[in-house]
Amino acid sequence: MSEPDLLTVPQVANRLGLSQKRVRKLLRQRALPGLRIGGTWHVPRVELDLFLVRLRGKARGNLSDLS
Repeated sequence: MSEPDLLTVPQVANRLGLSQKRVRKLLRQRALPGLRIGGTWHVPRVELDLFLVRLRGKARGNLSDLS
């Protein structure tokens, strides 16, 4: 079964291995793109995928700085 196009905070938190509180903070800071629908945060799946790519790129950059 495929993931929905819009993910809830609990779904994002589970996928990232973070607390729901931390995910909400990332959303408020606009570090993670999302939208509010009826007062509830939602993250487009494609935005979460791009967020993960950016994180992986930063992690690689940090590792290359060590050499």
